[in-house]
Amino acid sequence: MLVLFEFILSFLIFLFALLFMVLSILIGLDSKYDLIVGPAVFPIVISTIVIIFSGFWILKQIIKNKGRMIKELKQIKTNFIKNKNFFINFLIIVLSSFCYILILMPLIGFTISTALFLFITTLYFGKMKLVKSIILSVLFSYSINYFFLHILNIYLP
Repeated sequence: MLVLFEFILSFLIFLFALLFMVLSILIGLDSKYDLIVGPAVFPIVISTIVIIFSGFWILKQIIKNKGRMIKELKQIKTNFIKNKNFFINFLIIVLSSFCYILILMPLIGFTISTALFLFITTLYFGKMKLVKSIILSVLFSYSINYFFLHILNIYLP
């Protein structure tokens, strides 16, 4: 299971770095001021390095563990057919994440939507009591907000 996870993770990192590079190129390489480098140079360099290393990671996984990945795929397929709850929980995670990012955050802001999202997910997936779940979600959400706002001086939406 670990070999397949590493392959998927390396491929996702590769795709993310590729997307980051394309978006950095869209920013533009020229600078408004009389600087040598523009605002997109550093993100392009970082994403190039990540693409190279994740590409090596993908090749390593393919060359070294090809047989184990095929066995793990077959095992996941049989487990997936047997466990319908896994598929339902996966769908709930994906849908609740999309609702959190696309609907809640623009409407009510980061702090309240994060507290609400954490409260719902800890109640559904965890075995916490109601009061403990509320305290945990509110404390985590406000501590992240405090850290960004007062220590890093970054305003969250």
